[in-house]
Parts: sequence; C-alpha cells; structure tokens
Amino acid sequence: MNHEKVTISDIAKAAGVSITTVSRYINGKQDLIQKDTRERIETVIKMTNYHPNVMAQSLKTNLSHHIGVIVSDISTPFCAALIQGISETLLSSNYMPLFVSCNNSIKEEESYIRSLMSRHVDGLIVNTCSSQNPLLIQQACTGLPIVLCDRTIDDYNFQFVGSNHRDPIFELVKHLKEQGYTLPVFFTENSGCLFCKFCPVRKAQFLFGRSEALLSRG
Repeated sequence: MNHEKVTISDIAKAAGVSITTVSRYINGKQDLIQKDTRERIETVIKMTNYHPNVMAQSLKTNLSHHIGVIVSDISTPFCAALIQGISETLLSSNYMPLFVSCNNSIKEEESYIRSLMSRHVDGLIVNTCSSQNPLLIQQACTGLPIVLCDRTIDDYNFQFVGSNHRDPIFELVKHLKEQGYTLPVFFTENSGCLFCKFCPVRKAQFLFGRSEALLSRG
C-alpha cells in the first residue's frame, strides 16, 4: 500500500477487522477491542505509517483536540513551569496544546483569543494579564470550556487553578523565626503594573501566613 494514501478502510482490510473497530482504536477506545485485534491494528498502522486525517476527524466529531494556552509572559520561571505542566497533562490526554505569550499586553491577549477561536480550539487555559476581560467572558458564555491559572477575572465565575501561597509562607517565616529573624518583608510588583489587582491577594496570604508563623510556638 502507498503509505501516502492509506485510508482507514485499508487499515481495516489489512488487519482483517471492520472499519468501526479501527475507528475505535484510533479514537482511544482500545479497551473495547480484544488484545490480539489491537495488536494487529497497531502493527498495520506502524507498517503503513498511517496517520489519521485530523481535519476530517474534526469535522465529524466537532472536536479539534487542540487546547489554546495563553500565558502572560513566557520568559518568567512561573510561566515556564506552567507550560511544562500543561503540556504533559494535555498530551497524556491526547490533546495538543497551542501556546502563545501575550507579553503582559491585554491587546495581544485579546488578539490571541480571537486567533485561537478561529482555529476551533476545544477550550482555553489562560494566565491572564488583566482582571478585566470582556472578550474572554463572552467566549465563556458561548459554552467554551475556559480555565484560569493563578489570576482571576472580574464579573464571571471561571474555573480557576491557583497557587497555595499561605502554607509555603508559613513554613518560610517559621524557618526564619527559628533562625532568629522576626521581621520578614514582602516584595511585589510596583503599583503601576498591569496586574496589580492580583498583588493584594498574595499580600493578604503573606500577612496571614506570617502572622500564623510568628505566633506559633514551634
């Protein structure tokens, strides 16, 4: 068979199974197929270098298996770690991440949102650079799955994944106290930063963690 023109029908014929069975295998439903059948299909796919037509699958299922990921600044250690974790998680679930960095610009963020939507992504993961984002709220209202990372947006209850600031601060200040230091200082972005809205949250958790640590007897 010419590997450039191999179809799902060719795979089914070579493996001696139905097209439906091959379709189940390709779409991640291998648990519904007997082991020997799975192995035959896998062998044929490898031998023919067959790759499913992603565009055709997308039209049929209305799913692209792409997730748009927007981060505020890819150059920061936080965003670098965030990208690595998101990439590993999505790929393990057969989703392809599309990463973009908006350089702490709300205009760039909105432009990337529109661009990703035009590519029919199945959802968005956003580390936003502004607490005001009507465009993202508009997309959420259409039913598009959206998850915010580390930073919230006003006026809409998004799914949110954030960091636990209090417990690490508690352990840090407790350690400093044991070393004889009793006046820890909190540094953050200046008041003119685009996302200073998020600083009071971190400051409050710092103060709470510090107070607990300084008052503890440990």
